[in-house]
Amino acid sequence: MEDQLISFETAKLAKEKGFLLQTDRCYSTERLLFEVHNKGYSPKSDTWDWLFVHKNYQTDLMFPAPTQSLLQRWLREKHNFHIHITLQQFGFGYMFAIINISECYCVRNLTGGPNHKFTYEEALEAGLQETLKLIPKEI
Repeated sequence: MEDQLISFETAKLAKEKGFLLQTDRCYSTERLLFEVHNKGYSPKSDTWDWLFVHKNYQTDLMFPAPTQSLLQRWLREKHNFHIHITLQQFGFGYMFAIINISECYCVRNLTGGPNHKFTYEEALEAGLQETLKLIPKEI
């Protein structure tokens, strides 16, 4: 099983909320996904040097593209939010809940139902986006 990268929309929101960790991939403003390595830009393979990318993280040119699990871990460790994914009753897909770990309460109830047939990854992506919206914007 391969860990899934977050979407461009989630990456943009995560950067706005302060996520600037080094990742193996990044999005450009054109929503293009690039690989990042330490040897410089390679136009044949569409890869960028990490220092160039990191410098542009400070602007609106590049957005880190972590895996869903890395962003979920960052939200849990830095902001005390846990995203709980569970299978819906009768197999209608998955749903998520957002839990504030430090205050031990559910911020958002489980969502889903027969009209929301999420895969696990879709439910996690939706949970990541909703959790990021709860965090104040980084200055």
